[in-house]
Amino acid sequence: MRHVPLSRRPTGLIALGVALVGILTLTWTAVAHDGSSPAATGRLSIDPSGLAHVETEGWRAYYDRAWPRAIALMLQLNHDQFGLGWPAATEASYDATRAQMAFAGVDNNVPLARDYLERYYAIVARERGLRWNAGAVANAEMRYWIVHRQVAQNPTNPQPLVDALTDLHALLFEIPAAAALTSAVERTAAAQAVDRITGRRSADIDVDWREVERRLQVAYAIVAEAMR
Repeated sequence: MRHVPLSRRPTGLIALGVALVGILTLTWTAVAHDGSSPAATGRLSIDPSGLAHVETEGWRAYYDRAWPRAIALMLQLNHDQFGLGWPAATEASYDATRAQMAFAGVDNNVPLARDYLERYYAIVARERGLRWNAGAVANAEMRYWIVHRQVAQNPTNPQPLVDALTDLHALLFEIPAAAALTSAVERTAAAQAVDRITGRRSADIDVDWREVERRLQVAYAIVAEAMR
């Protein structure tokens, strides 16, 4: 893969910058009027249905290259699902979206994407007092992204994607291997439904998008139960 600096993609960065300014304004307005505090530290907690919906919409934004929408969804995920306060959620969402931008397309920049992922997970770990290593989680996330792209081109053999997601779930959510595996199977099925849509192999796009969200709900319900 040829590494292309993000500075050569000005349109996307300008759109992201404009979106970030707007989100920062909304963020600080929310902080000023909302006295709620972030979730308790020490571990993540998730709402399976909410997380599944945000991830499904995130897939749509990613493939549409709708970066302002992507960063808004990341903000929702980091604040509502991962329990970050608004300022940290905004910082983390920027890094996560920059990682997606760096990885998108054929002329992508894997090392840069991985570095942004580590910055993102370092913020989450810092804010939530998590024990895991941000670099290790970033490596697992990047492996998932790379393997998913490979499996999308060879959908008859999804096992590498199951393996990558199993490792990611075990690290990210700190759950036993058995639960990580069963949740990974469901999330792999969701990814394959996405691939049918993006690969123009879908017989019914609306049905497949519903399948994506349903499979993710099951995956994250398994994760949430294991985290208890």
